[in-house]
Amino acid sequence: MSRTHSNNLPRHLLPALAAAGLFAAASAEAQTWPNVIYHEQKARAAKAMPANRARVEAEMKAAGLSGNRVAWYAVPAMSDVQRLADTFPVDGVLAGEARALLAQGEFEALSFQLFAFDNIKDVTLSASDLTGPGGAKIAGKDIDLRVVKIWFQNGNAWVSYFDDPGLKLVPELLLHDENLIKVDLEKEANYARVRDEKGKESWVWISAPKDFGSNGFKPRDEKGFRDAETLQPVALDRDAFKQFILTVHAAKDQKPGTYRGKVSVAQGGKALAGPGGAKIATKDHDIRDATH
Repeated sequence: MSRTHSNNLPRHLLPALAAAGLFAAASAEAQTWPNVIYHEQKARAAKAMPANRARVEAEMKAAGLSGNRVAWYAVPAMSDVQRLADTFPVDGVLAGEARALLAQGEFEALSFQLFAFDNIKDVTLSASDLTGPGGAKIAGKDIDLRVVKIWFQNGNAWVSYFDDPGLKLVPELLLHDENLIKVDLEKEANYARVRDEKGKESWVWISAPKDFGSNGFKPRDEKGFRDAETLQPVALDRDAFKQFILTVHAAKDQKPGTYRGKVSVAQGGKALAGPGGAKIATKDHDIRDATH
């Protein structure tokens, strides 16, 4: 399920990187404009996150899931909701199935969010095979799992195509390695991780307005700027939501029917989201026969 250019940079990453000014000259790091919208987001989050914790705890208790370190919410993959760390998934279902309807030969996305009650590092997620009628399967290798990275974009992102030199947080990048981009909330800036031939890391500031000068950072040409091939361990922050996207592929000759599987959420081999992990499924009735 390769979705990369020959230089291994994901296709879906390029437009967002360009729009955010990844081609900016790294020497222009100083900002002179206030990020008014981000400051409003920050103030809202300070109030919302404790309230979200109480709400999730109440829902977990009602569902008999108290004691889990992480809560799982199935949410729509396509939505106009900006799913920030402090945005409660009002359209989500606690411990629900993430579902999609596919035709034979089709790719389709599913989504879920995790909420952590503590800071948890090195969280691993993996999808099982999906099992359907008569034991038919969609192999785990045909399920691509990515984290939705929240980073700084211009102040009009999601709502307008007009430029705005101020910045705000936007859930946007689909990554296998969330550490490919570093978001510094104190400096209010994005940084790209670049590795040299010896593996030494450096961080390139990428928050400037677009500047296509010869010294600009160009992700297509930067050999040391690469996403991983599969989802890497992630960090979950206390009282924060984090979104994930699964892309499922049904083969052209996939047997029609309903397929189900699980996503395991663990740290050091110990389950975090409850016994058996979380559930994913194609919608009832099926993967459709593309000939009808």
